Amino acid sequence: MPTPTVSAVATALAAVLLAGGCSTAAPPPAGSPPAAETAAAAPDLPSDPSAAVADAAVRLRATTAAAIMVATTGIENLIASSYAAQVSTDPAAANGNANLMINGERQQANFQVRDGELFLDSADGEPIAVGPARGNFDPTLLLDPQLGLASMIETISPVSFESPQPVNGGQVAGTVKLRGELPVAAAEAVLPRDSLRNLVSLPVTLWLDPDAGNALVQLIITAGGGALTLQIRDTH
Repeated sequence: MPTPTVSAVATALAAVLLAGGCSTAAPPPAGSPPAAETAAAAPDLPSDPSAAVADAAVRLRATTAAAIMVATTGIENLIASSYAAQVSTDPAAANGNANLMINGERQQANFQVRDGELFLDSADGEPIAVGPARGNFDPTLLLDPQLGLASMIETISPVSFESPQPVNGGQVAGTVKLRGELPVAAAEAVLPRDSLRNLVSLPVTLWLDPDAGNALVQLIITAGGGALTLQIRDTH
């Protein structure tokens, strides 16, 4: 069978706690745990959104293995419109399943990245080398300390908490939800340059886990009429 080729699209594949006013507290409902127990059970919420994002970046740089899922809508020129991958850093490697542009058509394919090369499974399940991963499709760059997610989220500014009650308040239970603006140059870590023309910054929403040192759990970047959603879980 002919060797599949991956379309060469240029892409670098690659955070409000409000001070409450004084009020008279209502008595707790019957059956409620004592106040001391309730306080002990509450998560340690961050008070500074920028510091929380900085914490997330530190944790990302220390992450050596992660499960990553990416989904997109309305974004053109992506080699992978969606994928799920296990990614590691030592050595840099990834494997999973993706919706890829192969020979001019979108197809679901199992893939591997190892030794800098991208491999796709053939019809009989055997991996076939299709060329360098970098510049084509390389999820390992997401965990790169300099080129990946850590450096990208450090550029978000301004950043603010989504609401006075961020925990359990936004799609991902137990997380803090933040909003900010991501410079276009940084967004190129996950989005193709062609989809960022005439833009200066992009809205981004982050979900961080305060019980895990403000680890990044999910982010959504809005680009024009499209969006990219990324979920990450440290598996080390």
